[in-house]
Amino acid sequence: TWLMTAKGTRTMAPLILDVHGGPNASFGPTPWLEMNALADAGFHVIWANPRGSVSYGEKYAKDLEGVWGGPDGSDWMTIIDWAVEQGL
Repeated sequence: TWLMTAKGTRTMAPLILDVHGGPNASFGPTPWLEMNALADAGFHVIWANPRGSVSYGEKYAKDLEGVWGGPDGSDWMTIIDWAVEQGL
Protein backbone atom coordinates (compact mmCIF):
# COMPACT_ATOMS: atom_id res chain seq x y z
CA THR A 1 0.00 0.00 0.00
CA TRP A 2 1.27 3.45 -0.93
CA LEU A 3 0.14 6.96 -0.04
CA MET A 4 0.75 10.21 -1.88
CA THR A 5 -0.38 13.17 0.19
CA ALA A 6 -2.11 16.20 -1.20
CA LYS A 7 0.26 18.97 -2.20
CA GLY A 8 1.13 21.05 0.85
CA THR A 9 -0.62 18.98 3.55
CA ARG A 10 -0.53 15.75 5.50
CA THR A 11 -3.73 16.58 7.35
CA MET A 12 -7.30 15.86 6.37
CA ALA A 13 -8.05 16.26 2.66
CA PRO A 14 -10.28 14.44 0.19
CA LEU A 15 -9.00 10.89 -0.28
CA ILE A 16 -9.00 8.90 -3.51
CA LEU A 17 -8.52 5.15 -3.60
CA ASP A 18 -6.89 4.32 -6.92
CA VAL A 19 -8.05 0.77 -7.61
CA HIS A 20 -6.38 -1.05 -10.49
CA GLY A 21 -8.32 -3.14 -12.93
CA GLY A 22 -8.07 -6.83 -13.08
CA PRO A 23 -7.95 -8.59 -10.82
CA ASN A 24 -4.97 -9.74 -12.86
CA ALA A 25 -3.05 -6.49 -12.59
CA SER A 26 -0.90 -4.76 -10.01
CA PHE A 27 0.56 -1.43 -8.99
CA GLY A 28 4.15 -0.74 -8.04
CA PRO A 29 5.67 1.85 -5.73
CA THR A 30 6.09 4.45 -8.47
CA PRO A 31 3.06 6.75 -8.73
CA TRP A 32 1.36 7.16 -12.08
CA LEU A 33 0.84 10.54 -13.72
CA GLU A 34 -2.83 10.56 -12.69
CA MET A 35 -1.82 10.13 -9.03
CA ASN A 36 0.56 13.08 -9.24
CA ALA A 37 -2.11 15.21 -10.89
CA LEU A 38 -4.65 14.33 -8.19
CA ALA A 39 -2.19 15.12 -5.38
CA ASP A 40 -1.35 18.44 -7.04
CA ALA A 41 -5.09 19.17 -7.16
CA GLY A 42 -5.41 18.69 -3.37
CA PHE A 43 -6.30 15.03 -2.98
CA HIS A 44 -4.58 12.33 -0.96
CA VAL A 45 -4.16 9.22 -3.13
CA ILE A 46 -3.81 5.65 -1.88
CA TRP A 47 -3.01 2.76 -4.18
CA ALA A 48 -2.52 -0.87 -3.24
CA ASN A 49 -2.51 -4.45 -4.42
CA PRO A 50 -5.33 -6.18 -2.54
CA ARG A 51 -5.74 -9.91 -2.63
CA GLY A 52 -6.27 -11.06 -6.19
CA SER A 53 -3.52 -8.84 -7.58
CA VAL A 54 -0.63 -10.42 -9.43
CA SER A 55 3.06 -10.22 -8.48
CA TYR A 56 2.63 -11.78 -5.03
CA GLY A 57 2.47 -15.43 -6.03
CA GLU A 58 -0.20 -17.68 -7.45
CA LYS A 59 -2.11 -18.23 -4.18
CA TYR A 60 -2.43 -14.47 -3.57
CA ALA A 61 -3.63 -13.94 -7.14
CA LYS A 62 -6.21 -16.73 -6.85
CA ASP A 63 -7.62 -15.64 -3.47
CA LEU A 64 -10.65 -14.11 -5.24
CA GLU A 65 -11.79 -17.17 -7.16
CA GLY A 66 -15.48 -17.55 -6.38
CA VAL A 67 -15.51 -14.71 -3.83
CA TRP A 68 -15.17 -11.48 -5.85
CA GLY A 69 -15.42 -8.44 -3.59
CA GLY A 70 -14.83 -10.50 -0.43
CA PRO A 71 -11.12 -10.68 0.43
CA ASP A 72 -10.20 -7.72 -1.76
CA GLY A 73 -13.04 -5.65 -0.33
CA SER A 74 -11.86 -6.51 3.17
CA ASP A 75 -8.34 -5.40 2.24
CA TRP A 76 -9.65 -2.04 1.01
CA MET A 77 -11.69 -1.54 4.19
CA THR A 78 -8.55 -2.16 6.27
CA ILE A 79 -6.73 0.48 4.22
CA ILE A 80 -9.61 2.95 4.64
CA ASP A 81 -9.68 2.33 8.40
CA TRP A 82 -5.93 3.04 8.55
CA ALA A 83 -6.38 6.29 6.60
CA VAL A 84 -9.11 7.43 9.00
CA GLU A 85 -6.90 6.58 12.01
CA GLN A 86 -4.14 8.71 10.45
CA GLY A 87 -6.50 11.67 10.15
CA LEU A 88 -6.32 11.74 6.40
